Amino acid sequence: MYIVLHFLVILNVIYSMEEIVINGLLVEIENEGDNHWRNKKILIHDVIDSGLEGEEVAAIVAYLYDEGFIEDRRIEFEVIKPLE
Repeated sequence: MYIVLHFLVILNVIYSMEEIVINGLLVEIENEGDNHWRNKKILIHDVIDSGLEGEEVAAIVAYLYDEGFIEDRRIEFEVIKPLE
């Protein structure tokens, strides 16, 4: 029991996620491993399929950087569209 509980605590520290709502869009920042920016990924949920592309995504990434949510603008991102 102790080993399983200890593993879950370590797993929670290694893999964490922040959720933020920006202009009605759910944005998640996943963190896998240490806190280095290369181990993070931005997930932008486009639930209404508004066609987020280029400039809009760049603006969201810039906002996250300017407000201190991410350390580097080069963090990998993915726009998640609704299921068909």
